[in-house]
Amino acid sequence: MKRFLIGLGVTLLTLIAAATIALTIFPPVLELPKPSGSFAIGYLETTLTDPTRTMRGGEARVISLDVWYPAASATGLTLEPYSDAALRTMIQEVQGVPAIGDDQASHSAQDAPAAPGKHRVVIFNHGQGSFTKQNFSNMEELASHGYVVISIGHPEESLLARDANGASIAFNQRDATYLQLKSLQQNLKVTAKQLEAGYQAQRNTTTLAQHRAASRQLAQQMQYALLEPQLRRWVRDTRFVLDRLRSGIASLPFADRAGIVVSGHSLGGMVAFELGRQPVAGLRGIIALDAPWIGAQPLRVPALVMASTEFNVAGADLALRGTFDLPLRNGAGAYLLEPSGAAHFNFTDLNYVPAIKLFSPVLGSVPAARMGALVNTALLEYLQRLEGDDFSRDLLPAQDGLRQVTFSATP
Repeated sequence: MKRFLIGLGVTLLTLIAAATIALTIFPPVLELPKPSGSFAIGYLETTLTDPTRTMRGGEARVISLDVWYPAASATGLTLEPYSDAALRTMIQEVQGVPAIGDDQASHSAQDAPAAPGKHRVVIFNHGQGSFTKQNFSNMEELASHGYVVISIGHPEESLLARDANGASIAFNQRDATYLQLKSLQQNLKVTAKQLEAGYQAQRNTTTLAQHRAASRQLAQQMQYALLEPQLRRWVRDTRFVLDRLRSGIASLPFADRAGIVVSGHSLGGMVAFELGRQPVAGLRGIIALDAPWIGAQPLRVPALVMASTEFNVAGADLALRGTFDLPLRNGAGAYLLEPSGAAHFNFTDLNYVPAIKLFSPVLGSVPAARMGALVNTALLEYLQRLEGDDFSRDLLPAQDGLRQVTFSATP
């Protein structure tokens, strides 16, 4: 059995308590699927220093990168664990979840020799209050099919990041934004109802102008207003990584400098949307996993958007289904997938801890294996479609329990 204690990276941190009960009673057994691609998988850690910005102590801002990549071989090498003691400690301190789990090895070999050639790059940002390995199963699947996946660690805002010497930078539990978000737990019912009204307002719009107005109002909701400065920092971090990739990163000589895709879950998906609205050179497309649409501008690169359909919190419907059709219709082309029974954390590795369904709404009724296969298949198909700009047909074959819409690029 693979055991791994996974964090709860969501913009609405008030969901922590219910999931904590589930993880306290049931050890979080994580059954991750074996990667299906033909490549062995390598894993390495590196950092980039941005001399134009500083961290809280005044030193230059350091962005840590966890990298999965296609390897020539993994034979005889040490496999990276899904979890370690330092990560579990941070999850316990920040999330209030017991430090259950072990150092079970993954399929990814530490510092394995890279497969020959240059490989397309996917950059990933995790959710609020979460960590770089949040979607380990997706990273391994993509790497096994020939992609380089870079997960960004943001200093003091990821549960664990690293400085230029490799020392850990812990999540800042005294951060004012984090404390304010935690305080929303005291009014969960009111908070959830406000968000529900914001999402419903987006669904009720019939014109793009109406949707933009509803989205601007949603952006002013307390949760998103509080997160706006952090969102801007993460966008700048991701732009910096993109810029460095284009000029070449010495530790990643196997990374293709062109055709980069930015992806993310929750707050990380909001980063992807922001970059999709104002793309930099080298950005080929974006992937947003259950991230709200709070901007006004259309996307200027092709997108894959996946949205929750079953996410009920404190009597409020917080699923994002039906909130994207209008803005995606006016853009550079997009695939929209809405899996029946999918809640917010079914788009992360928490999907593989089904015991949580007994106590918390963070997982929906969709079977874990089906959801995991759907996400991985959609990611791979989207990345392959980007090579040909093909938005003339749906991304996946028609199937029960999946609403999918394909949007062609608008002039």
